[in-house]
Amino acid sequence: MKKITSLLLAISLLMSFIVLPANAEENSNLLKERTVLSALNIIQTGESDDLSATVTRAEFTSYMAAALRALPVTNTVYFYDVQSSYWAAGDINAMYEYGIIASAEDGRFNPDDPVTYEQACKMLTVAMGFD
Repeated sequence: MKKITSLLLAISLLMSFIVLPANAEENSNLLKERTVLSALNIIQTGESDDLSATVTRAEFTSYMAAALRALPVTNTVYFYDVQSSYWAAGDINAMYEYGIIASAEDGRFNPDDPVTYEQACKMLTVAMGFD
């Protein structure tokens, strides 16, 4: 549990640095964090990736699934806008079954919308066992 908690905190720190830092020292720290998360198979990045790019709800949910080592769930569709053919459907469905994400009133997940800071914090908090 301590490893998962530490891993999730690392992800939350990464999310707080999504905007490319202005100076070289901060950029170096961000690159180190990215390298650690890549080595843990939580994120898949390359040297040419844009570190200032917005993270979508689907991407962040996939990061959460990787951190928790959740098996993809592909036999059920929980959201109207996340069909089984969607690239992150297995991870989104797994996080729904874990209780980390919930269905909106309209039954949508909006996977291509940017993840907000509040949404990321909620997912991390629930993953750590808090309500």
